[in-house]
Amino acid sequence: MTHKPTYEDLERQVKTLEEVIDKTKRDHDEKLTREAAEHKQAQEALRKSEAQYRLLHDGMRDACVRAGLDGTIREFNDAYAQMLGYTSGELKTMNLADITPDKWHAAEAAIIENQVLQNGSSDLYEKEYRRKDGTVFPVELRVILLRDQDGKPSGIWAIVRDITERRQMEKDREMLIVELQQVMKKVRVLGGLLPVCASCRNIRNDEEYLKKVETYITQNPETSRNQGLCPDCRNRTA
Repeated sequence: MTHKPTYEDLERQVKTLEEVIDKTKRDHDEKLTREAAEHKQAQEALRKSEAQYRLLHDGMRDACVRAGLDGTIREFNDAYAQMLGYTSGELKTMNLADITPDKWHAAEAAIIENQVLQNGSSDLYEKEYRRKDGTVFPVELRVILLRDQDGKPSGIWAIVRDITERRQMEKDREMLIVELQQVMKKVRVLGGLLPVCASCRNIRNDEEYLKKVETYITQNPETSRNQGLCPDCRNRTA
């Protein structure tokens, strides 16, 4: 026989889920704030000399790549190669299009044309990469235009971050919300049960006062009966 949860059981479930959801939201918001600060730092460094940027390029946690305007990969840091699973030698023979699923090519070309070449950098945007083993994963990146000594566009730098963990957090949060909604439905159903004392036929309302059954049913016609003993009757039979 399946155990029917009590009102107190469901209240505890709801409280636990609310705490988990609140913590997940706080962690997610803190992560986004931290990521935004790091991206801002990297963008500011990119606007300085190439020599200064190279120091950041070699030591930063985010993946970085330099490519020609045609997408040919010229340079990258260790984080970039590790993220994709390729060796340095392999990446140096590849194009950015090789690691980007086809469905993103047109949209990214428009970003390069309308943002990078026009403004010198792109907004932060999302797309997907394909690893050497074929797995596709979401990334967030910003692209900055490089110019030669004559001021003509010569290539691009990109700061790339794997956002798989963030996407999973968002998915888990959505699942928790759905679970909470299901629990709340059960709470509402349980709220329709009528706690009737099997001995004195009194019932207990939410304020812990007792009313006669007939009066309560008249006021709450949607309720069903759930019989047990009220505290007074339990004390008398003890």
